[in-house]
Amino acid sequence: MQPILICGSARVSIEELKILFGGHPELAAVRKELAHKHAHVLMAGLYASARALALAHMKAPLFVIFDNAEAAQYIYADLKTVGANAGFFPAAQRRRTIDDAATLQRTETLTALVSENVEIVVTYPESIAEPVPAKEELTSRSMTLKVNEEVQISTLGEMLADLGFERVDFVFQPGQYAIRGSIVDIYSYSHDNPYRLDFFGDEIESIREFDIEDQLSKAKVEKAEIVGAKSQESGVKSYITDYLTEDFVWVSNRDVAVALFQVH
Repeated sequence: MQPILICGSARVSIEELKILFGGHPELAAVRKELAHKHAHVLMAGLYASARALALAHMKAPLFVIFDNAEAAQYIYADLKTVGANAGFFPAAQRRRTIDDAATLQRTETLTALVSENVEIVVTYPESIAEPVPAKEELTSRSMTLKVNEEVQISTLGEMLADLGFERVDFVFQPGQYAIRGSIVDIYSYSHDNPYRLDFFGDEIESIREFDIEDQLSKAKVEKAEIVGAKSQESGVKSYITDYLTEDFVWVSNRDVAVALFQVH
């Protein structure tokens, strides 16, 4: 790609840079090419965070495969910095042990794919090779709770127990829930932080994420994606690629400066 020249000493915000980058004629040409089925596009001259800016302007769901965990984490961090709706899919196996944090992140990304709530998925070969729950299995142990939805707290407790959640006084790890008066805390297997649901009667008045260290509320959200404990496996092996729809564009890096876009 031809460079974007910014003259003068004035500071340029990320939003302003995104607008400048998004209007680049070569990016428009790439988007046009990718509209054709089975198109292959090779982009050169993209260094450092310019790769993330380019990916964020593709206007298509992307499955980004980089060479290794470190490279994938870097591009994922850059994508989040420029405000892209991206999810990271790491490997859970680490020296014959299971990385609980990685398992949580994998489930979060799979859940986002099922609900079509993610535009870019970043991963690497080792992660793709690890099997995941079949989409039907994940759906069967999932539910969505929304603000203003009506559900009795006692009924919600029964639903959570059916999904394999354990009732405790204070949640501190995935798979737990707590009920204290009109407040229900749930630590889903699909989210980094637990959710706090505040009820008014049988109506969910608000949903917030909260910190398990100090139990203080954080970001306010409109819905909570709840995924329970792993159910009995069906025996059918599934992989993250089974969660991708046909409109996903597959992306891989040939070297530090080049990305290959390919329609799946």
